[in-house]
Amino acid sequence: MQDFKQLLTELLTTQNTLEGVVHLWSMSTSKEELKTAQELGCASILHLVQAMVSDSRTIAPLFLVTQGTQQVADSENNLEVQQAPVWGLSRVIALEHPELKCKRIDLGKTWNSSETLEVLGNSVLNPDDEDQIAIRGGVRYVARLVRRSLNQVSPAQNAILEQEQKIKFNTQGSYLVTGGLGALGLEVAQWMVKQGAQHIVLTGRRPPSETAQETIQKLEQTGAKISVILGDISEEQDVVSILKQIQESQPSLRGVIHAAGVLDDGVLQQMSWERFRKVMAPKLEGAWHLHQLTQKLPLDFFVCFSSIASLLGSSGQGNYAAANAFMDALAYHRRNMGLPGLTINWGAWERGGMAARLTSQHQSRLRTTGMGIIAPEQGLQILGELLPQSVNQVGVCPINWSHFWEQLPSGVNIPFLEAFASSKLQKETANSEEILVQLAAAVDSYRLQILIDFLQRKIAKLLGMSQSQLPNPELGFFSLGMDSLIAVELRNLLSSSLGCSINTTTLFKTSNIQDLAEYLIKEILPEEQSQKVDIKESQNITSPQMEIQEEGKLMMRSLMN
Repeated sequence: MQDFKQLLTELLTTQNTLEGVVHLWSMSTSKEELKTAQELGCASILHLVQAMVSDSRTIAPLFLVTQGTQQVADSENNLEVQQAPVWGLSRVIALEHPELKCKRIDLGKTWNSSETLEVLGNSVLNPDDEDQIAIRGGVRYVARLVRRSLNQVSPAQNAILEQEQKIKFNTQGSYLVTGGLGALGLEVAQWMVKQGAQHIVLTGRRPPSETAQETIQKLEQTGAKISVILGDISEEQDVVSILKQIQESQPSLRGVIHAAGVLDDGVLQQMSWERFRKVMAPKLEGAWHLHQLTQKLPLDFFVCFSSIASLLGSSGQGNYAAANAFMDALAYHRRNMGLPGLTINWGAWERGGMAARLTSQHQSRLRTTGMGIIAPEQGLQILGELLPQSVNQVGVCPINWSHFWEQLPSGVNIPFLEAFASSKLQKETANSEEILVQLAAAVDSYRLQILIDFLQRKIAKLLGMSQSQLPNPELGFFSLGMDSLIAVELRNLLSSSLGCSINTTTLFKTSNIQDLAEYLIKEILPEEQSQKVDIKESQNITSPQMEIQEEGKLMMRSLMN
């Protein structure tokens, strides 16, 4: 980071302002050197972002350029998957640091044509709201998320699906589940046995817990053969050993479900590359080793358990979003090679997966973002219906879109979610003016207390506290249980509620609610700004009940011209 800070400082000695930063290092990478590719890509971007936000003079638009990571047309058959984590990371940058206006631009293989360079230059010098762009042959494409129903198939596919409505496991084949000794892996194994699978191999880095052993014993009592093979899926030699043991002791391997993963959440400003890389390893390197070493096997399916974080972004999960974005691209890459490949961007699972490791406070924080929890029965049913279908990528997550839009920073526009923005305007109008109306109507001596009360209620909600027991405004944020992740969400909440931009670095410097309220009154909400609200016109403003849209269960990414 220090090198980037020095570079930016030196630039300011010759330039009055920094107009923007274009990052191109990811383009100089290859799939054969995954670790080097991540250092040139995500590591350099992480340190660049940390340097940029550390000084208000270096806050400027950030453009992350990749080459051949996005599937735009069926003719693209060799994706540069090693660059794909940049797209996952960038979605988190956009949430944690909206002041950088981070945009990602993917070029085609023949990127140096005059037409492509012209479109690229225009996207950088004359940017619009689009932040997920692919340029092919001088034509600009933009990404959109579309709703997908389970029965959304063409007439030609319908006849096939009627015969293959349910996944059929080969009783003479074996199936590998990585991360199989965790709660989610065991849920999947139990479901597979119920669907007819007779030979299942579960892998993990540590011996099965007592609970896992009990589950395995119950499965074996049904007649299924459950094998446990220990190994680190991120190490190539361990994957070679696992597959060799399967070859020597099991029927032919017919399916892979890659569900291994670890968490180490933290905001980008406080994230080290070592922590970042630790989360990347099982997802990125593990998926790549499995892909490379099973290409010649007669697999019926190859499923990556990805995360909604790589599709929509998730504050505090830049490393996790980046890792899962690699698996998303790998699924497309495999399909292009004529191999089975499916990536599912799951939301949090109840009783399993990463959600089971969250504290009650963080589960409450998850709900404030609008994200619901997936019941295992529902998730497994969807998995069974997706496996026979010819799809590359599907997101599965119950989402309250009204709440989702509410927690985003003020001014943040996500064209990618255009189809899900119907309740956004109503939320912005009601929530951004209500507190401002109160402040504008109050005499000076009461404005500070109004803001303190407002902050108490909002912070209590973020911390999962009862509204009848509001936090002490003079108690330090750390003592209240706030961490850097919740601080970022508080910044976003204040931004949307107060209609102003607040730098996270400044927010971190305030010590408690009283201190923050005083700062906001003096620096962010001076009297002349509050008076912009027309009190007479706003007397009729109410807070209408939020219209909760039908929770979308299935989503799939597509690129549209």
